[in-house]
Amino acid sequence: MSSVDPKIESFLASIRTTLPAYRHPVISFVAVVHEGWETVLRARLRLSVVPDNERRREETICQLRAAKLDFPMEGVHLLLEYISTLMAGDGILAGTHMLRLRSDMPGNYSPYYETAAQAKHSREGHRERLLLSGITGSTLINPYQGDIERGLQSNAYDSLDDLLQDYGFEGFGHSGQVTLEIAVDPVAQIEPRSKLEGNVAEVSVLLALGLSPESFQLSVRNADRTAEPRRRILAGHEFEWTDVIDHRRGVISFEVQRGSIVECRALYGGCCHDTREIADVSILPNERRMIVELNDPGLARMLEVVTTIRERDDKLRNEFESIVAVLLYMLGFEAVRIGGTRKLTDGPDIYASTPAGELLVIECTSGAFSEEKLGKLMARTKDARAKLDQLPDGQNGFNVTAAMVTPRTREELGDTLAKAEKQGVLVLCGPELLAGFDRTRFYPNADQILKEWRQGALLRFLANPTRE
Repeated sequence: MSSVDPKIESFLASIRTTLPAYRHPVISFVAVVHEGWETVLRARLRLSVVPDNERRREETICQLRAAKLDFPMEGVHLLLEYISTLMAGDGILAGTHMLRLRSDMPGNYSPYYETAAQAKHSREGHRERLLLSGITGSTLINPYQGDIERGLQSNAYDSLDDLLQDYGFEGFGHSGQVTLEIAVDPVAQIEPRSKLEGNVAEVSVLLALGLSPESFQLSVRNADRTAEPRRRILAGHEFEWTDVIDHRRGVISFEVQRGSIVECRALYGGCCHDTREIADVSILPNERRMIVELNDPGLARMLEVVTTIRERDDKLRNEFESIVAVLLYMLGFEAVRIGGTRKLTDGPDIYASTPAGELLVIECTSGAFSEEKLGKLMARTKDARAKLDQLPDGQNGFNVTAAMVTPRTREELGDTLAKAEKQGVLVLCGPELLAGFDRTRFYPNADQILKEWRQGALLRFLANPTRE
């Protein structure tokens, strides 16, 4: 490669100081033998600080090859050379396998760099990731489709996607590209044993062996961004360090404001590798969340549904509606879900009101919503206004607003988002839902969060007032 792509340069620069920590690199792949090469369909090189004890036997099924193998340590320090080799169309050695990443034209690869900051909300937490994309997978698979399908069935696999999933990969869509990923684990962690009791926090961190505690820092601040910030940095030399397996453990105690929720960030070389919030659970400010956590500690199940539900997911659709109602309750709304009850008159999924007299008429959808669904919501909101207007003076103080709730992103909603917001519909997407779950840690204030949701919609309109 005559010049290095800026994304690849940024990725390599971000991990340069932490390379000594990655003492357990592992490569997983599913490849197809094509034109004499083991050509990658999906591959992942994971740079890890701890051993990966989950091994899989190597598979040879017709033209398919699959394996999960230790990767040579010297290869970690030759990443640029390996990437250059792959992007030149040549192969790299993994065990006894010579792997090649194929593109439609020589050197025509699409690198994507995901930073640790972008990845922090994923299940894997903070980690750096470089993804190289090549040719459309079907181009490689189609010539052998019949043999591959018969071979997979004969080895108790339902399909190629089943084999890919077995090795930790996503399947292929019709136009899905082959990919090789380099995923880099964080080198510093804040342990769950960290705690806050009264006004004293005790934080325990793990730092990968091979790295110097002198380059470690712990960033501390109050988690409530609406309160006056209280920030401090604790240097590595302030911790008490002991050696444990694959890590050094550092422990420190310090005073914080009583009743606060403290956000800690583990930094190495100025880069964040882990984030954790600690609080004295005996004095958490949101009693509503405390009640919900009696059955869902850490809100783990609800967050799992919100982040994994697929479009038109009938299995989780009703659960998603219930979760939205519970989230609104924890945020301080008085919420009632009627959409899951049979034999009620045709109505929305949820009604939610605030102390100041706001009433949300809510429809939930697991995917992008159609104009038909939007029309039904508008009709139901109009009907609610009409019925409330019939109440005697003094009994109806509600300002009624239509709201659509979906776990999808704004980009996934396309033009319907603009059409909905132009009609005054409050649209809450995945990011607002996740931010809402974060907000439940603090004292519930439905009117304040509704104000913030509306301000967000207004700012989007002001940024693009002519959108259709």
